[in-house]
Amino acid sequence: DLPERAKRLLSTEDEINRAILDQLLELSADEFEIFVKELLVAIGFEAEHVGQPGDGGIDVTGKLRVYEFATVDLMVQVKRYASGKIDHKEIKGFRASVPEKTQAAFVTTSDFTSKARDEAEKVGFKKIGLINGAQLVDILIEHYDDLPDEIHDTLNLRKTLIPGTT
Repeated sequence: DLPERAKRLLSTEDEINRAILDQLLELSADEFEIFVKELLVAIGFEAEHVGQPGDGGIDVTGKLRVYEFATVDLMVQVKRYASGKIDHKEIKGFRASVPEKTQAAFVTTSDFTSKARDEAEKVGFKKIGLINGAQLVDILIEHYDDLPDEIHDTLNLRKTLIPGTT
């Protein structure tokens, strides 16, 4: 069993992550798409917000250049859901809108059904990268300092310290 202190810290971390996710849910659909675009930039992509709220298609495009080794083109669909999960039909529909030689990712504040995960990995079809709300918060925490001040202002978050478990 984990010591009581470690359990409290994990509980606190879960509460903080939930609060961050709640802040993301406060963004408008357009602001959330722009946030994902800026997160891609923070990771190293050249990215562009191309979607319009309610368009049902590609919301963000990105290009990652790795010196002269490779260039990765990416198309992202973004869904800001407070509840409910992304199902396999949404993954299948998204895949149909992505050109053959382009990578694809689906980002949501919620989660994916098991059928959606299976669809994203379906053999013989383009693989779709899936980022759920918990993963999105982890990426945000890791790259927060790399985001522009406008995103910091929009998110209305402040950094804090919490004790480690070791």
